[in-house]
Amino acid sequence: MHLTRRGFALAEALVAVILTTLLLVAALGSLTALQRALGRQVARTTRAQTLRAAVQLGVAELQDLAPPAGDLVALSANGLIYRAVRATGLACGRGAEGLQVRSSSFRALRTPSPGRDSVAVLVRPDAWVVVGLEADPRTGSCPDGASALTLPVPWLAPDPLAGLTWPAPTMITEVMELRAYQSGGEWWLGQRSVSSGEVIQPALGPLAAGGFTTRPLDSLGGSTGSLPDVRQLILVFRLANGDSVTRSLSFSPGGWP
Repeated sequence: MHLTRRGFALAEALVAVILTTLLLVAALGSLTALQRALGRQVARTTRAQTLRAAVQLGVAELQDLAPPAGDLVALSANGLIYRAVRATGLACGRGAEGLQVRSSSFRALRTPSPGRDSVAVLVRPDAWVVVGLEADPRTGSCPDGASALTLPVPWLAPDPLAGLTWPAPTMITEVMELRAYQSGGEWWLGQRSVSSGEVIQPALGPLAAGGFTTRPLDSLGGSTGSLPDVRQLILVFRLANGDSVTRSLSFSPGGWP
């Protein structure tokens, strides 16, 4: 009886080992499947985030363009050069030191920079004058005594800002480039400041080859090669796996709002 019991114990132990092994194999298989599923989900989320970020960048940079005012400097199938708005305000006067912009109206993404930024002033309902920013802004005052930011701008002959009606809508602008480009064997959505001579840097990606495309349309919805006539810009962002998103931007025919 003692030997028989030992035989049963050995058999039971062997069965337990086999069952445990089978359970471990099954568990490892489930874990591997779960890891793969999580990996696919993370990849899908990453791709979706990349596309959302690309659209947000495109909209933030381009939605306020005014092609009739010369904001579209150059346009190609895979990118564009444009005049981006960096600050806005209402000019209240013009003095010997520069253009005074009422401080309470001034809204800026960053501090205006001479040599990099220009000053655009609305001189007529459909006409803007763009002049260079010659020095760092300084504090000043409007003719009525209100606090102002003085923007040093050049005196030209004839003076394009002469005879302005105050207040005059004013913007600080910078010439930028946004395009698809290849680096390190991959394609990226790149951005650079043309005004300051920057080298293009990756903003988002990686993308498919040439994964950022533009299509300009006129007021009738037809393709156009005339930059001032662009009233709609179709932007397409495409990833290497084929995922893509399309965004349409419409522009005012009269220039900056």
